[in-house]
Amino acid sequence: MLGWRGRIGLIMPANNTVIEPELYGLDLEGVTLHSARVLGSLGGDSTIEGLKAVVNGVDAAIESLAVGGVDIIAYACLSTSLVNDDWEDRFRERVATIAGVPALTAFQATVDVVRALRVEAPLILTPYGKRIHELVEPKLVAQGVQPVGCCSLEITGLRDVCRTPSDQVYRQARLLVHESARPVGALAIFATDLQTLAILPTLRRDLDMPVVSTNQALIVEICRSLGIALPDAQPELCLREQRNRPEELQT
Repeated sequence: MLGWRGRIGLIMPANNTVIEPELYGLDLEGVTLHSARVLGSLGGDSTIEGLKAVVNGVDAAIESLAVGGVDIIAYACLSTSLVNDDWEDRFRERVATIAGVPALTAFQATVDVVRALRVEAPLILTPYGKRIHELVEPKLVAQGVQPVGCCSLEITGLRDVCRTPSDQVYRQARLLVHESARPVGALAIFATDLQTLAILPTLRRDLDMPVVSTNQALIVEICRSLGIALPDAQPELCLREQRNRPEELQT
């Protein structure tokens, strides 16, 4: 039977063409992925106004996934949490009411995994434009995470961020770490529509530090919630060489 270990429901903005192939590329045995898309900005650029509008379609998306009997629903857009106050609590409440299953968001999953690393001074890399990017650090500080710096690729086009080559992300990440004026303890790459999974093992080796991406954090936290062990054969999911199982991520 398909999804015999777990059926994952994902809610994402309509432009996101990255997270599904990234997660399916992990080939998690007995786990299926089921998506619902919500529409925000129609202008082609990521905007605060679009991220506020996108939540209007979330209830319908939850309902559509609930019909399929998914085991967990994840909200797969980190920047929504930056511009909508208390989005984590609101989303969990709506999922509990409509679907009756656990829920998590991309932002909270990323923060939880960064915390689980137990390192100081993470460097944050995002693709966001200035208005959205400047919300990142205050939101993290409110969650008890003090970044050593927050840097942006400044990609505002909704299609452009999905089509940014992972090697470009790799080069920029290395440059930012090496040019940091303060010591960097870990690298966290934000956004669910930025290609990252393929470069994580290489970045981890070349930078000699833990490296986290939002899609990595999402699947790690989803599997932890469902009680599904992550496969040793997936180096993309490792945070450190010796820390690659969900039970080791509990704080």
